[in-house]
Amino acid sequence: ILQSDMKSVDQIIFGFMAFFAICMLSSCNHPRESIPHELVDIDSALMKGDYRKGAILLDEYEDQLSGDESEEAMMYHKLMRAFLRYRIGEENSNIRQMDSLCNYFGKSDTEENILSLLISGDAYRHIQEYPAAMECCLHAETKAKNMKKDNLLCWIYRQKGIIYKAQQMYDDAQECYRKHFALAEKLQDK
Repeated sequence: ILQSDMKSVDQIIFGFMAFFAICMLSSCNHPRESIPHELVDIDSALMKGDYRKGAILLDEYEDQLSGDESEEAMMYHKLMRAFLRYRIGEENSNIRQMDSLCNYFGKSDTEENILSLLISGDAYRHIQEYPAAMECCLHAETKAKNMKKDNLLCWIYRQKGIIYKAQQMYDDAQECYRKHFALAEKLQDK
């Protein structure tokens, strides 16, 4: 597989994960009504793959900000900006954003914290910082187990498998994928 093909695959994987995280962040104990409709329009454009429209809407949103953005909206806004930067090729630009999200959502064990750790881990994986990527996954795994969040644990196993595979640690990757598929099957039966 060509290096450019792998980068495209990585971007597709990150896009899927960011989409899932954005969906989860917008629904985890925070009703959509608490997010300004402009940000909802932006994430809709980004999730449809219309990055140009998403960028334009985000620039317009930022131009009209009056400084009274709620903390939750501000963090969601940062997530949108980091996601867009990543998608347009500024891969390293979102690491600080993701760390900021981890710190913000890390005030307690929450689904948002787990999701921000996974997004941050995927960003680290993309720039081949595998120890940092795995550290994010391990923290997320501990939190998900403590909170009995099997839906997130399923995603964590998949993410760990991707990290191991990227390092050509195929036995470890295979074990993580087995856990992922077994848990996914169990969750689908509920």
